[in-house]
Amino acid sequence: MTSFLTHRAHVHDARLPLHRRHSALRTCLTVFAPYGLRATYHHLTLSAEIPRRLEADPDALARAVEELHEARVLVARAG
Repeated sequence: MTSFLTHRAHVHDARLPLHRRHSALRTCLTVFAPYGLRATYHHLTLSAEIPRRLEADPDALARAVEELHEARVLVARAG
């Protein structure tokens, strides 16, 4: 099983190509997707304002993974 925290770190790693960072975000979604995979990804693209061309705003990936991480922590505390 993949580690959410490991892939979260990959999303933040600016040395990695953007497509690898985006792939790491998608892997995080396979580990934790509270609304289901597609709905959670759609929510994150809107809330973090992930552009179609990732080069336009590479920090959007970090915003998205941090929102997902915060939700994961809240669910873990509640459960």
